Amino acid sequence: MSIPMPPPVKTIDKFGISVTGNSGQGPLHQPKLKNRFRVLMLGFGGGSLTDPITLNTNTCGLPSATQEEKEIHSYNSIAYYAGKNVWSDIELVVRDTVDNTVAKAVGAQMQMQMDHYNQTGYRAAQDYKFTMQIQLLNGGHDTATAAWTLEGCFLKSAAFGEVDYSSTDPVNITLGIRMDNCILESMDGKNSIFAAVAPDPLGNFIDS
Repeated sequence: MSIPMPPPVKTIDKFGISVTGNSGQGPLHQPKLKNRFRVLMLGFGGGSLTDPITLNTNTCGLPSATQEEKEIHSYNSIAYYAGKNVWSDIELVVRDTVDNTVAKAVGAQMQMQMDHYNQTGYRAAQDYKFTMQIQLLNGGHDTATAAWTLEGCFLKSAAFGEVDYSSTDPVNITLGIRMDNCILESMDGKNSIFAAVAPDPLGNFIDS
């Protein structure tokens, strides 16, 4: 004779914070982990895809946006409106390697922006800008859940680290990257996380 199992105890729906009453209760979602990411470069140093940068990335900042604040003064008060949006620089730290592949990739990009040997400058921004993508991975070998695409990038700074007789830590190259625009996209086919692509809201004000 088998012993009947008692009814299961269900408590998982009590985890989390309720929004209104029981609404919002449920198991917590898996957070995005800091160590699950990949950085891809397109056009960096003139190459179509720079594998040494991807393979030797140590840390990478994520985009940060600031909305410019503007004032309208009146008799006894001040009103505010949003001005231009500004994307802050991000910092990318990569390990230098003994075969110099990382340093050569960084040097090639620097050379595109400014010929340090001949002391000649660039012709146009399109000649040296690159695209960078930061993919947030889900733990699999090649699957991302979201991706930041940074467009119109160039190296604002490049610091080749330091050496120290008392340390065996790797030498890191720290890159300051300036971009024109950033888009955060979901990788599940639902387009931008910011908003679905919609008609231009100013389109109604354009004369046909």
